[in-house]
Amino acid sequence: MNIESTIRDTFADKRVILRRLSLDLGAEKVTTPHYGLFLPDMEWECIPNAVKKGYHPHTVDDVVALAKAATAAFDGDSQIRCHWRDGHYVEVSPSRDYRARIYGTEDNVFPRMYVRAGYDGMAFSASLGWYRDACSNLSMLQSTGHCTTRKLRHTESLTERIEELIVEFRAVANKWDDTVNTIREMENTQVNLADFIRTVYPQSEDAAPRGVTLHQKRVEAIFSRILNERSKTNRPALTDTNNVLVSGWEAYNGVQGYIQHQSRRKNDNPWDRAILSFSNKDVRRAEEIVLAAA
Repeated sequence: MNIESTIRDTFADKRVILRRLSLDLGAEKVTTPHYGLFLPDMEWECIPNAVKKGYHPHTVDDVVALAKAATAAFDGDSQIRCHWRDGHYVEVSPSRDYRARIYGTEDNVFPRMYVRAGYDGMAFSASLGWYRDACSNLSMLQSTGHCTTRKLRHTESLTERIEELIVEFRAVANKWDDTVNTIREMENTQVNLADFIRTVYPQSEDAAPRGVTLHQKRVEAIFSRILNERSKTNRPALTDTNNVLVSGWEAYNGVQGYIQHQSRRKNDNPWDRAILSFSNKDVRRAEEIVLAAA
């Protein structure tokens, strides 16, 4: 796969330019001290972030430099996938040699590095997550983010800093063993599924009937997902239905998968759903509960 051509083809119409914002008062237009970011090749679509006059929008050339550095961190044997969400996202997938078995032969995780180059004034970032083949989940641990996420300085000379960037990305990639060890701790931790779900999604005693119904449907969906994945990974059948014990890893993925794979009217793109799940508060809560019990 040619990294550069993949990025340029995917983001061919994502050229971003800076323009001063003005108010249209009918008879006259009044300029403001604020600036916006626009996509001239997409009918001047506006990115919903006001910026200052001195803001320098990054370019596709910068994204190419970031992606090349990320793939080099995995010794170059990688594939990439690109996505646009008010900024550039690149997913880097190294070879299957990095696969880690979590349970038996059917529950495996594979590293994924996510490069985020947004237009919100924040630094670029490289985060280490994983793909779980048992459920097609894309995820990353948030509570260990200080180990698996690295902020990258946004300057006007990313291409010239390629060697420096490779060092930065390699520091993230080298955390894969730590991530796998944490996941295995989650697998080795047992939780009572009913108690776990109640802690992640507490139900108010005076909840309205509709709220009770929605809560019950969510519980059933998570429970069903965990049972299905338990079967796929050849785990033992559950025998005590009054005291359902599963691994923390299964419980976490039940919540994470529910959040990631649920359909949204305004946003039904699998990539968008995965990105949104990375920072979802319920997923974060599920992770914290399991790691606290480990």
